Amino acid sequence: MVRALANGVHCTSGLKTVAVAHAFPRFSPTFLRFPRDHSARADRAPVRTPMVLVGRLLCAKHSTQARCKAGERFGEMVRFLSLVGAAAAMAVPCAAVAGSNPWANSVVSYVQGANADSDHNVAANALGSPERITGEDSPFGSFPGSVTPFAAAFGFDEFVSIGAGGSLIVSFAQPVTNDPLNPFGVDLLVFGNSFFTTSDFVTPRTTGISSDGGIVEVSSDGVSWFVAPGAADGLFPTLGFSDETNPFGGAAGSVLSDFTKPVDPSFAWQNKTLSELITGYNGSGGGLGIDIGALGLSQISFVRVSVPSGSFANIEIDAFSDVTAIPAPGVAGLLLASMTVLRRRR
Repeated sequence: MVRALANGVHCTSGLKTVAVAHAFPRFSPTFLRFPRDHSARADRAPVRTPMVLVGRLLCAKHSTQARCKAGERFGEMVRFLSLVGAAAAMAVPCAAVAGSNPWANSVVSYVQGANADSDHNVAANALGSPERITGEDSPFGSFPGSVTPFAAAFGFDEFVSIGAGGSLIVSFAQPVTNDPLNPFGVDLLVFGNSFFTTSDFVTPRTTGISSDGGIVEVSSDGVSWFVAPGAADGLFPTLGFSDETNPFGGAAGSVLSDFTKPVDPSFAWQNKTLSELITGYNGSGGGLGIDIGALGLSQISFVRVSVPSGSFANIEIDAFSDVTAIPAPGVAGLLLASMTVLRRRR
């Protein structure tokens, strides 16, 4: 059903809404309207909605009252299911809609800066999805493996480096909104190539984090900028697969992590094994989470990452993503209510 609905879904600025008219041209408000209450007029026959009239047409070839009633119930079923379908469509997050893009998709500007890694100076590497598999083509040869919180991306075409005095500005095709349904209030994710450190390479547990810092700023117009808290190349390190068992990256797993779902900011990552990290990530692929609402913004379209002049650090940026909202509850309840009404009409 979601595939069919996707043909008619569109996102609006500031709010993630859905239009179903394109996918279902016959689903006008008339078809989705509940029957009026005519209990006060016993002398007047109930008004049938168009979907019920569809059922009425089935009576044309059947003379028995039972078959006519069955036809009407069929019409009622179609009408209620159409209502449920519209509600389900409205629960589809924009990022899940066919044709939408949750990733930053355009480089506005890039200044490499001092100390940047010359092997990673292609700004477009920060567009699109974060890396799941790394090392197919790297400065050290071909050593492919999955990305884990203990083993960051390191391939040539997998991220961009920014040195002292440098910056990267990217934009989104669709604004990132301060959606109240976003998990933990997080609206934007920034992925670097930080990783957790360990002193035990047999059964690794986190002892710290290798983070190069970096300043993140967001803007709705590319002119006025607001500094977000946290390090661009910091918490939480990327996890490519939620069923990974090799802390330092094995073959590709079968359960993809969600790069549009943030890690719970309160997750205590210290002294954790890989399996404990995966449990704490709870399906997320990591990334720095940013709440643009806390900055007084309802939506943003631009993100700037920079390193202060005079710094000895250089940072690596892999990707940016728009967080997917959690669908509002109620669709399942609506379906249950629909079936209950149908039973009562029998």
